[in-house]
Amino acid sequence: MLSFSLVTGLLFARFSRPKAQIIFSDHALIAPYRDMTSLQFRLANLRNNRIINMEVTVTMSWLEHDGRDSRRKFSPLPLERERVVLLPLNWTIVHPIDEESPLWRKTPQEVADMEVELIVLIAGYDETFAQQVHANSSYTYRELTWNVKFAPMYYNDGSRVVLELDKINETVSV
Repeated sequence: MLSFSLVTGLLFARFSRPKAQIIFSDHALIAPYRDMTSLQFRLANLRNNRIINMEVTVTMSWLEHDGRDSRRKFSPLPLERERVVLLPLNWTIVHPIDEESPLWRKTPQEVADMEVELIVLIAGYDETFAQQVHANSSYTYRELTWNVKFAPMYYNDGSRVVLELDKINETVSV
């Protein structure tokens, strides 16, 4: 009896790990932002639970050609906001493209030649499971869309805010 209960407990602990149900937009955007350009993508929580203290890290990877050799370079991208206390709706992650950004004044063709990939890591605390949860995604240069912005994905119906998850990928021309 004791052996059976130990095996059952170990199997349950192994397969019942909490997993974040975070969805990401299909494309990252190079879009106007304030008085400059920015890199943007969206995410939202699919579950009806709360994830608190969410943090995001975005790293850009690209090939640098120097004559005969190519080397892969990595650079963390500074974000407008790297942490939110609570994720109640959606979150648009924004990297302002300024003089310090590796994307500064790059054209779509230059980004394609560099074979850019954006690596996204998310971490937060899931209150339902009382554990840290993680999610990740990436965007290649083929998944970058230029000169559009995200359409709103929520509205106020008078008594509450309604989030429409099926609009996470909707964009409008600039």
